[in-house]
Amino acid sequence: MSYISPNSHNSYFITYHCFLLPLSLMRIAIYGRPSQSNRCDEAKQIFSQLNQLGIEYTVHQAYYNSLKKFVEFPEKCTTFSTELTEKSVDYLVSIGGDGTFLESLPYIVKAGIPILGIN
Repeated sequence: MSYISPNSHNSYFITYHCFLLPLSLMRIAIYGRPSQSNRCDEAKQIFSQLNQLGIEYTVHQAYYNSLKKFVEFPEKCTTFSTELTEKSVDYLVSIGGDGTFLESLPYIVKAGIPILGIN
């Protein structure tokens, strides 16, 4: 089980299996389905929060390409289009519905990377 909690210095940490990991040390992968009707306002909010928390992330290439005109990505942002390896990220976040969640599985299933779905 994991959850996010602030400490007395307003730094955020994630507790995962009894280990405390500062969010700024986390690396996550973001998967979303590219679409003409992407909800850019929600994506802007998600990526803005990640940037404010100092979380390093990589974005699925096709999703990145569909958002780059609307979302301000940091210069250090990377993309992926192939299966992720065990130690490349701590989590994968799938943004979309059930189909998007299922589409993201081939990128992480062999590596055993935990996945979080945002609908």
